[in-house]
Amino acid sequence: MQDKRVALVTGANQGIGLQIAKDLIAHGFTVLVGSRNLERGEAAAKEVGPDAHALQLDVTDQASIAAAAECIRTEFGRLDVLIQNAAISHMNRQPGQSVEGYVATTRPSNVSR
Repeated sequence: MQDKRVALVTGANQGIGLQIAKDLIAHGFTVLVGSRNLERGEAAAKEVGPDAHALQLDVTDQASIAAAAECIRTEFGRLDVLIQNAAISHMNRQPGQSVEGYVATTRPSNVSR
């Protein structure tokens, strides 16, 4: 069983998620670096620190969610903190579409889990 608090940050292989992961490590957490692409997650986990672990996780894919939950259960025994940072971006953007037009089609209420 893991002694340190365990945090999962989704979308942690870049941007704000990556910085959140680094800050959690600095506060004594074991951090699971959630990333759709495992290789990118592994690279980010190395950057975050020795108590960071890559976790393949696509928050739009139920099978990926279930596999990540099982991995957390078996390898860490628990999850203390979940930071839902993953976003769906540029999924429906059309060439030449304005930012306003794009935003209107990608509000969270328009996106399935």
